[in-house]
Amino acid sequence: MTLKSVLVSDTKIFCLHQPYRQAQSDSQSLPSNKTEEPKIQTYFKPVKEIQAGDRVLGLDQLPNLVKHSTSFTYEGPLIAIKHKASVDYEYILPESLILIKRRVQSLSTSGGWSSIPSGHFSRARELRNRMTPPEYKLWAILVNKGLGLKFRPQHPIGPYIVDFFARQAGLVIEVDGELAHSTPMQQEDDHNRQTWLESLGLTVLRYTASEIFSDLEGVVADISYHLHECIVNQIPQAQWIYAQHIKNIDSLYIGPDKDLTQVIKVKEIRLIIQCYQIIFENPGNFITTSLIHKV
Repeated sequence: MTLKSVLVSDTKIFCLHQPYRQAQSDSQSLPSNKTEEPKIQTYFKPVKEIQAGDRVLGLDQLPNLVKHSTSFTYEGPLIAIKHKASVDYEYILPESLILIKRRVQSLSTSGGWSSIPSGHFSRARELRNRMTPPEYKLWAILVNKGLGLKFRPQHPIGPYIVDFFARQAGLVIEVDGELAHSTPMQQEDDHNRQTWLESLGLTVLRYTASEIFSDLEGVVADISYHLHECIVNQIPQAQWIYAQHIKNIDSLYIGPDKDLTQVIKVKEIRLIIQCYQIIFENPGNFITTSLIHKV
């Protein structure tokens, strides 16, 4: 797998100071009575100056080696984001993964199970034992972390029981039968149900039974895409989000100190702009002057 990121030309990346690394390496070959650890020296380096051999720093402060960097002219959509700590708009590609404050803070108004009707737990167990054919077909892919994250089938959330739920991604998957979800009344119920779930910060994906039977590969690819918007081990209250999904209600983590700042405005524009593709040695993340990106 190629571990790459694409950045616009005015971006600056948090790096380990190269001259310092060389000096440290040289000093290790000389005898010394000093026992104190040298202080790591860091700085923000313009992306246009990034080259193979540079080491960029992420949330864990461990250096990630740059293997290759190339420039190219990009023509297409960009997401323009302005937040309280920025002077002007930041331009990033729509499918860049950016660190934000986690949208899902609680799955109920009380923060616990009290808002779930008592009969839902036994009802959920019953539904797990008699999945519909399309549900069972999809569950065969999702079970045992088949896509990298744990899914729970027939999971109670508030007044509802959702078909599948991935807690780490705040992702709900609903499978709609052709007949059961075709009436105006049922469609209205589905709309109200989805609106309520999304009000908690959850992402809801809906697939028809025919989509699962005729295009299971496409369904799985769509789910995999959304699973990248997951929580972060180093910061449990944070999650990754595609730039094109950022909203005005979101708060962004910025800089090495991981400060939070509120999004003021976000919009999609089209530009012709110079960009840089950076290929890294390892998966992870990196910090720019204004955002935190996932590799």
